[in-house]
Amino acid sequence: MEWKMMAGSPEGLTLLDVAQIAGAAGAVVAAVTTVVIFWLRSRWDRQVQRSQRTFEFIDEFFSDKFTKHRSSINTTREKVALGKANMEEIARGYVVGHSEGHYSGDEMGDGMNEHMHMDMMLYYLQRLSFAISKKLADEKELRDVLGYQLEWDRKFLLDLTASCRKICVENNEIEPPFCVRVEAVLEKLSSNRSRPAV
Repeated sequence: MEWKMMAGSPEGLTLLDVAQIAGAAGAVVAAVTTVVIFWLRSRWDRQVQRSQRTFEFIDEFFSDKFTKHRSSINTTREKVALGKANMEEIARGYVVGHSEGHYSGDEMGDGMNEHMHMDMMLYYLQRLSFAISKKLADEKELRDVLGYQLEWDRKFLLDLTASCRKICVENNEIEPPFCVRVEAVLEKLSSNRSRPAV
């Protein structure tokens, strides 16, 4: 009697009805399970790719080739501190239409001058900023590993972007896009952000 009420028909549930219900329920469970597994796998793959990109940025920063860029920037920074180079002359090399007479610096023994090495650092920082903003690299891991290292050149690079901006404002020019990205990544990766307040 109970079966007849549940089925809603005078004949009640037949074996065929039970099989159809079980089949439909099984199909729903299989579909949901497939979606969940696909979602978990996709999430796992993104995390693996993110970790790989983070490692690649760190590996590049500490590579022999990139160490030459960092060393060159250190040389340029020291020249500015000693008055042997002028930040505005350096910045002119990055503003369209105003690069005449810009500071290119010395050839560093690898076929590149100081300006070219600076280009490579600025390009790296722009790529790093993009990867962090799109969550393609782990910001915390990068800050933990690179933050202290970037502090050496942080003020110099921020002075460079400020000088570029100043030249643009004075000459009614468009600001180079790298300024915003470099400032953003230096702020995000500042080693001061990871220190607890005392």
